[in-house]
Amino acid sequence: MANNEKLYQLLNYKKPSFPHFDDAFKNIVDSHLEYLKVAGGTRTEIIDNRYKGQFYGDFYAILNFFRIEPKYHRVIMLLNGLSNPIDYIGQFDTVFIPDTDIIDQILSVYNTGKKGLVTEPGE
Repeated sequence: MANNEKLYQLLNYKKPSFPHFDDAFKNIVDSHLEYLKVAGGTRTEIIDNRYKGQFYGDFYAILNFFRIEPKYHRVIMLLNGLSNPIDYIGQFDTVFIPDTDIIDQILSVYNTGKKGLVTEPGE
């Protein structure tokens, strides 16, 4: 059993089944991070200092505060330079939030590739 699975059991946490949590999808997102930052529809939300302390160690709580669907949390976390939601310790005051339609488009391309309809470069 992977370490994450043990942690999920200890926390009684159900890992979302969204492909957004697949490591291969993470690699796709990593290759699109700069695009996501400047793409149309990407907005910047300010984390109010009054609430900042309650978000320490829980970046996903910030996204819940801004009413972002959980299926987009990992992508937005990566976009904001974090690899784990517990890594947020108040180091920034703003959050980049891309247009979720763009994330869905990237996911669609990813899913198409998984079905063998898109080949890797050089194939």
